[in-house]
Amino acid sequence: METSERKALMNSTLVKLPESLHNNQTLFMSTKERAKIRNEELLRTIDKLSNEVDTFLKHEDGGRFTTLKTNYWNMVQKVLPIWQQELDEYETQKKEGELLNNKQQ
Repeated sequence: METSERKALMNSTLVKLPESLHNNQTLFMSTKERAKIRNEELLRTIDKLSNEVDTFLKHEDGGRFTTLKTNYWNMVQKVLPIWQQELDEYETQKKEGELLNNKQQ
């Protein structure tokens, strides 16, 4: 057996296909063929999950998500002014610190 034939055999994988494909025959598949099959399976899985997500999003949750969203935005409205005040204080302290450093130099 030649080296190139041996490499070709080493780079292929023994795959047993389901009965619906080739009557359960055992085939040698190249890396490219395996990748194509794997990619097709991944695309099918992505489509399936996408459909499941769409179905879930269309399904009524009894208002739980709406309640969660409302509570979240109420919290943001209460905390935002406090955060803005802290940010303003930080900026003021930062400017004062820069002024002190400039005077000391």
